[in-house]
Amino acid sequence: MVQRHALAKSNVVQQAIVAFVVTCGLIAFSSSFGGRAHAGNGDDSGLEERNLRAPSSKFTRYRNARFGYELTLPSTFVAEEPPQNGAGQTWQSPNGAFELNSFASFNSDGATLESLKQNLLTGDARFKNAPAAAVAGDILWVLSDSGPRAHGYAAIFSCNNQIVNAVEISFPTGTPDRSRFDEIAKGIVTSLRVGVGADTPPDCARGQGGPLAATQTAAP
Repeated sequence: MVQRHALAKSNVVQQAIVAFVVTCGLIAFSSSFGGRAHAGNGDDSGLEERNLRAPSSKFTRYRNARFGYELTLPSTFVAEEPPQNGAGQTWQSPNGAFELNSFASFNSDGATLESLKQNLLTGDARFKNAPAAAVAGDILWVLSDSGPRAHGYAAIFSCNNQIVNAVEISFPTGTPDRSRFDEIAKGIVTSLRVGVGADTPPDCARGQGGPLAATQTAAP
C-alpha cells in the first residue's frame, strides 16, 4: 500500500520537474514530454515517457543498492568501475561524448537545495559560464551550456533531508548530436527517483513526511 501510494505521487514530481526544465529553458528540451524523441543514429536517441516507465532493450534502469535511488539511461552507455564506497556509478556514451555520473551521500553538513545551488555557482568551475539555476519543489537543477561542453547537475533529498541524491551530465555543445543529447539528458533527469537502500536510515523504510514522500518507494 505504501509503495502504490508513493509511485502514484511520483508522477506529480516528474511532471513538476519537466515543467520546470521546459519553462526555464535550462536545456532546449521538447515541450511535449510524451512526444517522439529526436531521431539519432544510435540506440540512445532519446528517452520517451513509456520507456522511462518500462525500459526496453534500448534503455536500462540503474538502482543504487547502498542508497536506493534509481534512474534510467540508454543501454548503450558503458559503465566505468564503480567507486569502492558503493555510492554511485559513472557511464559514458559509446563514443565518450556524453558523460553521466550518479551518486548519493549523507547530508552531514545539513545542506539545503538552496545552499547546494550557491556552492555550485560560486565554487564549481563547471558552472562559471552564464549558468542557469533554480530550485523547483524537491529538485535542484543547474546548467551551464555556453562553453564547449554543457554541464548539468540535478539533486533531490531523501530520508527527511538526511541523504542527497544527485546526477551530473556533460556533453559537447557544438555537435550535430546536440538535440539527441538534450533528449537523453531530459530522460535521465526526469527518471531520477529516490528510495530505500542498504545504508539508508531506518526511518526511511517507514516513509517520509512532506513533499519528499512523493518520490519515496518501499525497499525491494
